[in-house]
Amino acid sequence: MNLESLRNLDKKYAQAIANYLLGRIETDECLKVKLEETTKTLKGCVDYVKSEAKKQAEDGVAMIEDNQVYEWCIHYFLEDNLDFEPKEKENKKNDNEEKLEDTEKVDTLFGEEEVAKEKKKAKESKPKKNIKEDFAKQLSLFDL
Repeated sequence: MNLESLRNLDKKYAQAIANYLLGRIETDECLKVKLEETTKTLKGCVDYVKSEAKKQAEDGVAMIEDNQVYEWCIHYFLEDNLDFEPKEKENKKNDNEEKLEDTEKVDTLFGEEEVAKEKKKAKESKPKKNIKEDFAKQLSLFDL
């Protein structure tokens, strides 16, 4: 993580966390080294804090002391097995491309005519609702 990136943040809660971390690394050399080496981001840290706060919420409300939030932040960056980093959008593209390739494989295996017939059968098998019959069955206020 680039420690300079902690100084330029838009959200106040992220600024508060960043200020705490910057103050803490002045006295804690181990934390400073860990923050410089990690690939984790402040966004991931905030997501982790939100998830921990949700665990403590009662009726959708959580009141968490600042010190507890800061402890969670330190814990997030020190623990290697915590991963709340946003996933890359490329993975979604790859998934969609794989689905498209699978569809193309099916088309070539069964032939386009057979696939078209199956789609047509699926459309025909859906029952059509008759709206007039539905209105005829509905009671009116005057019938009561």
